[in-house]
Amino acid sequence: MPLTTNKIFKIDVVGEDCLTVLLSVNDKVSLSEGFDSEQIIKDVKELGIVIDQSRRAELDDLIGNLAEAGECESVVIAQGTPPVHDQNGKIEKLFEQLKNREAEGKNSQSHYDCSSFINVAQGQKLLRIVTPVAGTDGIDVYGKAIPRKLGREVEIKLGDNVKREGDLIIAAANGKLEFEDNKISVKTILEIPGTVDFSVGNIDFEGDVVIHQNVVDLFRIKSRSNITVHGIVEAAEIRAGRDINCLGGVAGKEKGKIEAGHDIYAKYITNATVTAGNDVRVLSEIVHCNVVCAGRVEVEKGPLVGGHIIAAGGMKVKYLGSEAGVKTIVEVGIYDALRRKCDEVAPQIKKLRNKSAKVRKVVEPLLMNQKQLNSEQKEKATELLYQADELEGEAQSLIDELREVYDQAEEKSLAEIEVTGGVFAGVIVRCPRVDAVTDMMIKGPLKIMPHKEHGIYNLVAVDGENGSRFVMNSSSTMDDLWDRLDELLNITDEN
Repeated sequence: MPLTTNKIFKIDVVGEDCLTVLLSVNDKVSLSEGFDSEQIIKDVKELGIVIDQSRRAELDDLIGNLAEAGECESVVIAQGTPPVHDQNGKIEKLFEQLKNREAEGKNSQSHYDCSSFINVAQGQKLLRIVTPVAGTDGIDVYGKAIPRKLGREVEIKLGDNVKREGDLIIAAANGKLEFEDNKISVKTILEIPGTVDFSVGNIDFEGDVVIHQNVVDLFRIKSRSNITVHGIVEAAEIRAGRDINCLGGVAGKEKGKIEAGHDIYAKYITNATVTAGNDVRVLSEIVHCNVVCAGRVEVEKGPLVGGHIIAAGGMKVKYLGSEAGVKTIVEVGIYDALRRKCDEVAPQIKKLRNKSAKVRKVVEPLLMNQKQLNSEQKEKATELLYQADELEGEAQSLIDELREVYDQAEEKSLAEIEVTGGVFAGVIVRCPRVDAVTDMMIKGPLKIMPHKEHGIYNLVAVDGENGSRFVMNSSSTMDDLWDRLDELLNITDEN
C-alpha cells in the first residue's frame, strides 16, 4: 500500500525485502498540476528511504517524463541491493571424471567391457569435498542489511578402506567403489550375485572375486587374488593371481581358458585350456583339455581322457584314457617353465658363444707373437680379449638363469602317475627322456614311472597291491630338451 498521503503522488516500497521504491500519480489528480521533485525527495527522506546522488538526478528526469507522458504509470525512484546467498558445500566425484576419461579413450569399447561397477586402486582420489562459498548481504531501500542465507557443509560418511586427507577422500585399498547416501567405501571382495553376462560385463579386479551363478561365453574375469564361481564357467576366460575355484565345473567348448597363479579346483573340466602355477584338482573328470600344471593333477572320481596334460608334480587319476581309445597324451615330471626357459636362452647362448669364438680366433695369431707386437697391436689384442670375456660372461649369466629354473624343476618335479582304476589302450605317457604308448588295458591300482637300468630308460607299471613290475613298450623321447640341457648344464651325470 502507498506510504504517503500526498494528494498528487504516492510512493510504494515493493517486496518483502524492501528492494524497490515506486513513484506513481494518484488516479484523481490532474497531471497539469505539476510535480515538485523537492517535495518528493522530502517525503522519501521522511519515510527513511535512502536516495543516492545518482538517483536524485534521475528523479528529476523521471518526473519530467511522467508529466510529459500524460499517463499514470509507476516509475522506480530507489533500488536496494539483493543479497547473494552462500553456495552450499558439494561433492565432486573424481572417480566419475576418471571413468569418463577412460571411456573417451575407448570409443570402440566392446559391449563385453562395459563393466557395471567401478574398480579403484589404492591411493586413487575418489571425492573432493567443496566447502560452502560465501556470498554477500544485501541492503534494502532503508539502508538496512538483508542477511544472506548461510551455506551448509556437506556430510560424508567414511566406510571401509577409505581415508580423508584435507578436502580429498582417497582409496586406502584396491577394490570396488560403493557410494550411496553420501557413504563411501571400497570393498576388497567383489561379489556378483547373478551371472557374468552383458548386465555385468568383463571383470578386472584387484581383490577376490565371487560369482554366485555362471560365467557365459566370451566374457573375461581377471583377479590379482582368488576367483570363485559357484555356477558353470562356459567358453570364458578366467585368470587369477592365486587360486581359482569352479564349483559348478567348466564347459569350455574348445574356447574356454582357465589360468591360475596357484591352484585350480573344479567339479569337472571339459574342452578347455588350463594353466596352473601349482596343482589342478578335479572332482569328476577332465575331458579333451590342454593342461599345463607346475604341480600335481588329480582327478578324484572319474577319467582323464583326451587332450594333452603336462603335470610337473605327477598325476593321480581313477582312469586314464577311454575304452574307445581316444588319443590321450600325459606328461609327468616335465616342468614346462624349464622347456620355455631353455627355448628362450639356448639360441642366445649359442649366439654369444659363436661371437666369442670368432673374436678369439682373431686374437690368437696376435697372442702367438706377443714379442713382435707394437703398442697399438697389444692394445688391440687386450680389447679383443676383454670383448671375448664379456660375451662369455653374458652367456654364463644366461646359463645360470637356466640352472636356477632347472633346480626349481628338480625340486618340484615327480615323474609318476598313480592310477586307481586302470589305463586304457591308446594313452601316450611321457617322462623325461622316455615315453610309451599303452597297447592294452592295464588294471589298477598301479603307478607308472621311469626306471633306468644299464643306462637305458624304460617306463614301468608297478602293481599297487603286490609291487610287481610290468615294463611298458618304451622308447627314447623325441623331445630334444634333455640333449640341450645336457649340452648347457652338463646334467647327464646327475641323472
